[in-house]
Amino acid sequence: ALLVEWQGCPDCTKYGATVSVLYCGGKDKKHNMQRALLVCGMVAACFGAPAVPALLVEWQGCPDCTKYGATVSVLYCGGKDKKHNMQRALLVCGMVAACFGAPAVPALLVEWQGCPDCTKYGEGLVSKGLDKGLGPLMNLTVWYIAGHHPGVFADPDFLPFAACAQYVNATDVNYNWYSVLACANPGKTIADCETSTGFSPVQSAMIKQCISNTSLSSSLVATMNKAASAYNDYPWAIVNGKTMPEPDTHKDDITPFIDAVCKDYGSNSAPACQ
Repeated sequence: ALLVEWQGCPDCTKYGATVSVLYCGGKDKKHNMQRALLVCGMVAACFGAPAVPALLVEWQGCPDCTKYGATVSVLYCGGKDKKHNMQRALLVCGMVAACFGAPAVPALLVEWQGCPDCTKYGEGLVSKGLDKGLGPLMNLTVWYIAGHHPGVFADPDFLPFAACAQYVNATDVNYNWYSVLACANPGKTIADCETSTGFSPVQSAMIKQCISNTSLSSSLVATMNKAASAYNDYPWAIVNGKTMPEPDTHKDDITPFIDAVCKDYGSNSAPACQ
């Protein structure tokens, strides 16, 4: 990523301030800045300054170790908003996993826009997987076949969003773009779901720029549709080369998918794996 600025430029100031707070939101500016600095520290460890050496010695089962480790794991977000505190913690944990974790497990999900089974399976992946830290453990690809399920409103931006999101958001280890798609699949609009899921304005702008380039977005959608056409049932899920139990004949249960990712990653550190 390259950012070119001019010292003192008002637009640069506004743009930089937007990046620096990392969209933590809320009214508590002091603690939002602390969270931003924590995340920036993780980014520096990955991509910039030398990491600070640190040693932690523990004893398995030690109550003080448990308390100390739990404090570290939530990154001192504090406050009463547990849902968003967890989202912030997962954001940073995702960065840590990307830097220092085991290789991500390849996973493929093939869907059909508006398909009720896809909706149920996708909602399970979000609520039981992505919202609980599964994202950084896998390298997820999602393909949609051409067209849409009859009788369900189909937002024309849905397929271009799906294709462009995966084209421009390679660093979104928490797959927030998929949460938007899972929300929109049962007949909602992408715009409404970006709002309801709290999708990053920066990611949204990048995807919209891709979609507005009709030559590029049409090519991406066509490539995605062609890849998905090799499958005849939806949803269809493959984790690390292994086909998951056919969702529509197994109550669209996402559990085998999550279990396979956790097992092949070799860690149960994410809440989704516990």
